[in-house]
Amino acid sequence: MFVPKKWRFKDISGDIVLITGAGSGLGRQLALKLASFASHLVLWDINECGLLETAKLLKKSAAQCSYYMVDVSDSRMVYATAAKVRNEVGKVTILINNAGIVCGKRFLELKDEEIIKTFKVNTFSHYWTCKAFIPEMIATNKGHIVSVASIASYSGLNQLSDYCGSKAAAAKFFESLVLETKDAGYDGIHFTLVCPYLMSTGMFAGAESSVFGSLSPETVAERTVESILTNEEFVVMPKILRLLISIRSLVSIKAQYMLYRFVGFDNFMSNFNGNRQR
Repeated sequence: MFVPKKWRFKDISGDIVLITGAGSGLGRQLALKLASFASHLVLWDINECGLLETAKLLKKSAAQCSYYMVDVSDSRMVYATAAKVRNEVGKVTILINNAGIVCGKRFLELKDEEIIKTFKVNTFSHYWTCKAFIPEMIATNKGHIVSVASIASYSGLNQLSDYCGSKAAAAKFFESLVLETKDAGYDGIHFTLVCPYLMSTGMFAGAESSVFGSLSPETVAERTVESILTNEEFVVMPKILRLLISIRSLVSIKAQYMLYRFVGFDNFMSNFNGNRQR
């Protein structure tokens, strides 16, 4: 508690870091923050223009950068591109699953294809990337897996039935993966689950709460990088929401709904006009 975080930072100067959804928003900020610590950044995104812009911004840093246009919802493309990264760059030792999408529609307005796509990007892609990169981490008992989930992993929200479901599934997959890896004795592989509140990115443009202000992607990125460097396992932003998660698990459904309305979660998507992708 009394040792400054910077004194506890681990050295990742020799690590290769792969970030999904690196073409904008939080992914881009994570790349910019990690450029001061890692030797090589591998950027994945479906948006080629966004990737080029992030890569351009990284030219001012000391870190090397490689980028690949990837649809992380497609397992075959993930595996093929992972093999390409392995051959062209080297072994990925830090994997950050950040890519995400949102529809922002009420349940009965959602098309089946939209629900499936949300789960493919927000949940299934974590399975594909972990399958692609964990075996090499296991071989050396060294690595770090980061999952950017959401406070929505622990609370249902209006107009976000597909998003909340996919983020809850991603968080539970992550927890199972941690237990399975530790049970197998691979104590050199570290895990970090990051659950931020609403961020002020284009993905959630227009959404707002009457109680909590949105978080900047820069703030979330800085806190996420700190958690990686200190091997912190569970991060909730802002911290007060960790208390609300605990309270929620102890009270009735009726009380949960009252809490839900009190913090402004009942109508914070009313003015949503986001671009649906982090």
